[in-house]
Amino acid sequence: MKKTLLVLGLVCLMVLGACGAASTEPLKIDSVTLARDDGSGNAGETVTEFKPTDHDFHATIKLNRIEGGLKVKLTWVVVDAGGSTNRVLDSSEFTALAGNVVNGKASLPNDWPTGKYRLDIYLNDKLAQSVDFNVA
Repeated sequence: MKKTLLVLGLVCLMVLGACGAASTEPLKIDSVTLARDDGSGNAGETVTEFKPTDHDFHATIKLNRIEGGLKVKLTWVVVDAGGSTNRVLDSSEFTALAGNVVNGKASLPNDWPTGKYRLDIYLNDKLAQSVDFNVA
């Protein structure tokens, strides 16, 4: 009985240690996926470049872990398109995330001007990653 309790106690300590080690890993972005709209307002086909007629751009950002109190900000930027340069198109902030995935969207009711664009992703007010893409 004592051996069983000792083994069970060691297993619990190892599990707690593994959980603690995972939570000390620095928060980072694991992946960013851009996608066209699926026709019902959700992310559909994954893309690296959009068409002017893709009126909704979707982004799915996966973080390496969940962090309480995290603030995520997504800023969609026109780098050089339609006569505009370095202009913010849209920005949205998310707090109190229930998981480690953030979904964002930028929309335009008419066709997008062809050119270069960028998505800037901020974690707790620090630029964590930028994703360049084109509309062609």
